[in-house]
Amino acid sequence: DLADCEQPFDESNNYKKAVRFADEKLSKTLKGYISHKNDIERERIANEKEAYKREVIISILILIVTIIASILWGLLNWLL
Repeated sequence: DLADCEQPFDESNNYKKAVRFADEKLSKTLKGYISHKNDIERERIANEKEAYKREVIISILILIVTIIASILWGLLNWLL
Protein backbone atom coordinates (compact mmCIF):
# COMPACT_ATOMS: atom_id res chain seq x y z
CA ASP A 1 0.00 0.00 0.00
CA LEU A 2 1.37 3.43 -0.91
CA ALA A 3 0.44 4.89 2.46
CA ASP A 4 2.88 2.47 4.13
CA CYS A 5 5.68 2.88 1.58
CA GLU A 6 8.96 3.58 3.35
CA GLN A 7 10.64 5.36 0.46
CA PRO A 8 9.38 8.71 -0.81
CA PHE A 9 7.78 8.39 -4.22
CA ASP A 10 6.53 11.87 -5.02
CA GLU A 11 9.53 12.46 -7.31
CA SER A 12 8.87 9.24 -9.21
CA ASN A 13 7.97 9.74 -12.86
CA ASN A 14 5.31 7.05 -12.52
CA TYR A 15 3.72 8.89 -9.60
CA LYS A 16 3.79 12.19 -11.50
CA LYS A 17 2.14 10.55 -14.53
CA ALA A 18 -0.45 8.86 -12.35
CA VAL A 19 -1.40 12.19 -10.75
CA ARG A 20 -1.42 13.98 -14.09
CA PHE A 21 -3.70 11.47 -15.80
CA ALA A 22 -5.83 10.46 -12.82
CA ASP A 23 -9.34 11.66 -12.23
CA GLU A 24 -9.87 14.11 -9.38
CA LYS A 25 -10.68 11.44 -6.81
CA LEU A 26 -7.61 9.31 -7.54
CA SER A 27 -5.41 12.41 -7.76
CA LYS A 28 -6.57 13.54 -4.30
CA THR A 29 -5.95 10.05 -2.94
CA LEU A 30 -2.42 9.94 -4.34
CA LYS A 31 -1.66 13.44 -3.07
CA GLY A 32 -3.08 12.39 0.29
CA TYR A 33 -0.48 9.61 0.50
CA ILE A 34 2.27 12.17 -0.04
CA SER A 35 0.72 14.53 2.50
CA HIS A 36 0.53 11.65 5.00
CA LYS A 37 4.19 10.77 4.40
CA ASN A 38 5.20 14.43 4.79
CA ASP A 39 3.25 14.68 8.06
CA ILE A 40 5.03 11.60 9.39
CA GLU A 41 8.41 13.00 8.34
CA ARG A 42 7.69 16.38 9.98
CA GLU A 43 6.66 14.60 13.18
CA ARG A 44 9.84 12.49 13.13
CA ILE A 45 12.00 15.58 12.68
CA ALA A 46 10.15 17.43 15.45
CA ASN A 47 10.65 14.45 17.79
CA GLU A 48 14.36 14.35 16.97
CA LYS A 49 14.67 18.08 17.67
CA GLU A 50 12.90 17.69 21.02
CA ALA A 51 15.14 14.76 21.97
CA TYR A 52 18.22 16.82 21.06
CA LYS A 53 16.95 19.77 23.13
CA ARG A 54 16.42 17.46 26.13
CA GLU A 55 19.94 16.07 25.74
CA VAL A 56 21.41 19.57 25.59
CA ILE A 57 19.47 20.68 28.67
CA ILE A 58 20.55 17.59 30.62
CA SER A 59 24.19 18.16 29.60
CA ILE A 60 24.01 21.79 30.72
CA LEU A 61 22.44 20.83 34.03
CA ILE A 62 25.14 18.22 34.64
CA LEU A 63 27.79 20.83 33.87
CA ILE A 64 26.19 23.32 36.27
CA VAL A 65 25.93 20.74 39.05
CA THR A 66 29.57 19.76 38.50
CA ILE A 67 30.71 23.38 38.69
CA ILE A 68 28.68 24.03 41.84
CA ALA A 69 30.02 20.85 43.43
CA SER A 70 33.60 21.92 42.62
CA ILE A 71 33.02 25.36 44.11
CA LEU A 72 31.47 23.89 47.26
CA TRP A 73 34.29 21.37 47.60
CA GLY A 74 36.84 24.17 47.27
CA LEU A 75 35.02 26.27 49.88
CA LEU A 76 34.81 23.32 52.22
CA ASN A 77 38.53 22.62 51.90
CA TRP A 78 39.30 26.33 52.41
CA LEU A 79 37.14 26.51 55.56
CA LEU A 80 38.69 23.41 57.07
